[in-house]
Amino acid sequence: VYDISMDETISNIDKIIKGIKNNLPNCEIYVESIYPVNHDIRRNNAGNRENSDIKEINEKLEDYCEDNDITYIDMYDLLKDDDDNLKEEYTKDGLHLSDKGYEVVTKEIKQIIS
Repeated sequence: VYDISMDETISNIDKIIKGIKNNLPNCEIYVESIYPVNHDIRRNNAGNRENSDIKEINEKLEDYCEDNDITYIDMYDLLKDDDDNLKEEYTKDGLHLSDKGYEVVTKEIKQIIS
């Protein structure tokens, strides 16, 4: 995501979705937001990812989904703490979700797709 521009990121997602629609025209598509990161975790793997950039991409992604009649799932707000970081209880390295984080995501997805 961070080696290319935000617009390129959305363009690449668009290409993937168009490919899916071409090959599976009757499938329903769901797009999740990008998850927040947490640079305060001791064993941090978040690299140069910044939540301000992630939020901006998510806004563009949500607009894209709205314009293309695709279900957008906002996991960012579900996973963030009061400081706009990935909650410590949902990660061990500031980037990847822990089992508890995946439980939250799985519960949300089940509610949306059922």
